Amino acid sequence: MPDKKDLHNEIVSVLEAQKQTGGRRKIYKEVSDQHRGELLAADLERKIAGLRETIRRDRVNWGNLEQVQSRCLEYLQRCQEAKCLPTVGGLSVFALGYTRQRLNAYMRENPDTPTTQFLMQIKDLLADTLETGALNRNLDAVMAIFTMKNDHDRADRVQLEPVVSEPLGTTPDQRALEERIAGSVVIDD
Repeated sequence: MPDKKDLHNEIVSVLEAQKQTGGRRKIYKEVSDQHRGELLAADLERKIAGLRETIRRDRVNWGNLEQVQSRCLEYLQRCQEAKCLPTVGGLSVFALGYTRQRLNAYMRENPDTPTTQFLMQIKDLLADTLETGALNRNLDAVMAIFTMKNDHDRADRVQLEPVVSEPLGTTPDQRALEERIAGSVVIDD
């Protein structure tokens, strides 16, 4: 067991190192910055491989619910294996072979089909993944909010309540109004 003097010297050296490097935050930032390029390269590598596979196979047939389900589940499993977040854009391109805009257009134009109902469930599942990640502080909350608003039909709610009282009364008295105004106007001499 170190004596008090050794412990004191160790604490002082740690504090001095933190002063020189800007504290723990800067140390963490420097380490994470070193790996940022590696993480980006790995992400792009997965996306390029997924795009190559998308090019090799046909787009999904919207009318074939089993095919849509199979491709969506396959996409989710691949995201799980890669330990990456599933996204609407990724689902659209890698699972279905369409753009995000085309997926949304199909769902708008065919709201009552079994395929659209299933895709709505998948989009809700993706939104739930984002929401859970943000609530558990595993995801950036600002980015999660942005994505929820843009890809998952979420929006801030503003509640407007109508004014039901009539500040002047149901039948305003002209004389009373004139007295009120005359009493509240300040005249500077």
